[in-house]
Amino acid sequence: MARSAKLQAHDGVLLAAFCQWMRQQRGTADSTLYNYKRSLRDLLARVDEDPGALDAERLRRFVLETSQKSGWAATKKCTTALRMFLRFLIAEGRCAAELGAAVPTVAHWRLSALPRYLQSEDVDRLIASCDRTSA
Repeated sequence: MARSAKLQAHDGVLLAAFCQWMRQQRGTADSTLYNYKRSLRDLLARVDEDPGALDAERLRRFVLETSQKSGWAATKKCTTALRMFLRFLIAEGRCAAELGAAVPTVAHWRLSALPRYLQSEDVDRLIASCDRTSA
């Protein structure tokens, strides 16, 4: 509990209200809220704690910048935190409902480095490289 109280001392009113709402409405654990707050503090600092300053472009830019300086997992956590925060803001009537769909999905495909198809020259080289004398 001391950790929770210590973290709340650094949070603004809006972030503290979000955490309270998440505990009451979702039963969210303090460890999850700690992870959410890391991204949300940065976002709120950019808009001077004014949720009315949030728009789709600003949210997308924030996710893009996060993805450029962090890995896939950190960006995924950021987008999850943003979506939950926007649900809170919408439920409280502090932002437009359309913003709920503004946070982009972070793609992460396991085999994304593989080409979708091979050029015909590459197919010919591949077939020519096979040893036709063995199975």
